[in-house]
Amino acid sequence: MPIVSDFITVIGNDHVLITDVERDFPFGTGGREGNRNAIIFIMVRNLRETLPVKINGKHIGDLTAYDPSWDFQDACFTQILTFPRSYLKVQGNNELELESSTTDNYFVKNVQCFFHQNA
Repeated sequence: MPIVSDFITVIGNDHVLITDVERDFPFGTGGREGNRNAIIFIMVRNLRETLPVKINGKHIGDLTAYDPSWDFQDACFTQILTFPRSYLKVQGNNELELESSTTDNYFVKNVQCFFHQNA
């Protein structure tokens, strides 16, 4: 059986402010199958410290802080994390968990999760 891929928009093109509280973002991956890893793309702005990212309570990697000497406070940078497909639910909602920063608020947008499905 051929394997195809699909994706879902977790957060769209509007900036979402992450303040002093962890934020959870639900998203579905119905029909997820296959034995390949999944990928999540996250655009980040104004991140001053490295923070963990979780899906369904499992650590998938870290958002990497930017060097404070860079003069890019208003620029967004795409960060990509790859994780095991088994971290995603076949049915029901998944939870993307973004930690709050202890230094500054930061923004995320255009969060996309790519995963495999059997055709």
